[in-house]
Amino acid sequence: MQPAHSRISVVRGQEAGHFVPFTCQQCRRALCAEACPEGAIARNSTTQALEVDPERCLGCKMCLLACPFGGIAWDGERGLPLKCDLCQGQPECVRLCPTGALRYVQEERAAVARRRTALGRLPELLDSRVVAE
Repeated sequence: MQPAHSRISVVRGQEAGHFVPFTCQQCRRALCAEACPEGAIARNSTTQALEVDPERCLGCKMCLLACPFGGIAWDGERGLPLKCDLCQGQPECVRLCPTGALRYVQEERAAVARRRTALGRLPELLDSRVVAE
């Protein structure tokens, strides 16, 4: 394994101990694919992941510029973009994460989990609003 070839970029935040991971969001409307002049980024019909075809890629880096999330890195050795391809639907980063901090879930399940988390915080948010008034 080579951490330099990871599809997850971690940026250190302003405050100590804050780190933010960035990776491909597998957008429905993929600006990276739209920006590619050679059509080298396409959706895999099985995994639905956006993948880079190294045979078609020119190395122009337009995909890097087009990604609004900074989810694409650059492999200087190969002259190709590095973006998450979901490892054929079984992301290695999730399997190898020593703390279990990473999970791979379908977007529908993730949305439900976010709603449940928000619902759980609702009393706290309402209490803080009452105090602030």
